Amino acid sequence: MPSPCDREAAACPDPADPDRIDFDRADNPHPAFGAGRRFCPASALARAHAGVAIAALVDRLPALRLAVPLDRLVWRTGFIKRLPERLPVLW
Repeated sequence: MPSPCDREAAACPDPADPDRIDFDRADNPHPAFGAGRRFCPASALARAHAGVAIAALVDRLPALRLAVPLDRLVWRTGFIKRLPERLPVLW
């Protein structure tokens, strides 16, 4: 049996039956695969793509830098991954 954390991070679980994926559920037209037992297998590919894109961006814009001090970034809370709300940059 998965832990409550797995259920919360799973693909938009149905409160009535959280261990089953129902693509036809009327109140959930978008199942988002994030973590837990229903973790998206393509997430590794997405991370690789992001790494290549960021490397190319830094290569092409060598003067790229944060527009605000690092300690002024606002971080998204209550999310699986740690992400900034905004990432203002200058080049």
